[in-house]
Amino acid sequence: MGNQTNKYDNNDNNMKKIILLLLQWACVIAGTAQTSPEQPLPYDPHDLFTHSFIFPPGNTTRSAKGVPGTGYWQNAASYLIHANFSEKDTTVTGDVTITYTNNSPDKLDYLWLQLEQNIFEPSSRSVTATRYP
Repeated sequence: MGNQTNKYDNNDNNMKKIILLLLQWACVIAGTAQTSPEQPLPYDPHDLFTHSFIFPPGNTTRSAKGVPGTGYWQNAASYLIHANFSEKDTTVTGDVTITYTNNSPDKLDYLWLQLEQNIFEPSSRSVTATRYP
């Protein structure tokens, strides 16, 4: 019995030596593969951090972090809507007053206002352009 235990211990030791040798061999190959100067990289890693990657310093409109600066402004709009809904003939009538405030230091040459169409009206473009199942 004593010989069998010793036999198994020898097999375990041999297996450990083989695994250790394989790990050392893998480390040597991996180390030489990374230091091989024969094939240059397909890109220059320094190009990843060019000046265009680094954000410019702040100005009066925005700081370098992106928060509003002293020259920051926003335009504003307010709406006053009077609407009447008729259940009898299913119509909506009304009027709207839009007050737009230009806080920009620049003059606005025009103001764009977009009105959405009634997509539920049978004669609307939406009905003819979209096929509902």
